[in-house]
Amino acid sequence: KAQAGSIENQRKIDFFLNLAVAKAAKAAGIKVYVLISAAGISTTSHFAYPKMKAELEEAIKEVGFEKTVFIKPGMIVGTRENAKPLDGIVRGAAWFSGVISGGHLKDIWAQDAEYIGRAAIEAGLEAVGGDGPALRNVGHEDIVKLGKHEVSG
Repeated sequence: KAQAGSIENQRKIDFFLNLAVAKAAKAAGIKVYVLISAAGISTTSHFAYPKMKAELEEAIKEVGFEKTVFIKPGMIVGTRENAKPLDGIVRGAAWFSGVISGGHLKDIWAQDAEYIGRAAIEAGLEAVGGDGPALRNVGHEDIVKLGKHEVSG
């Protein structure tokens, strides 16, 4: 929200732009759609971001792809250009919890941006190959599992 300037502007980007991309993809004949969403979202949330993400997932489902994959990370960790001090502290806590636990304590609530990207590609390729259900939710455990491997294909 901070970078967008307001909740309304964030919705224009995170909801309407993503939905427009999905509709354009469907119109172009794309059969599999992968969306980076978020963990812990709900259409009944009292918070704008998780509610918006849940509403976006519902809208994407209505577009009607043969296969839809929702990647649902917790906190996204990695380098950011416009990070706030609190973001740095929380990312540092994620890093430290990963160091002391071999990754296990971090992986359950925070995933590396690189892993999320790899997981999106791998899950998308699996769906294109015919594997899996029509709707797949990829949570933190699968993000880490898929993300630790080099992208195939």
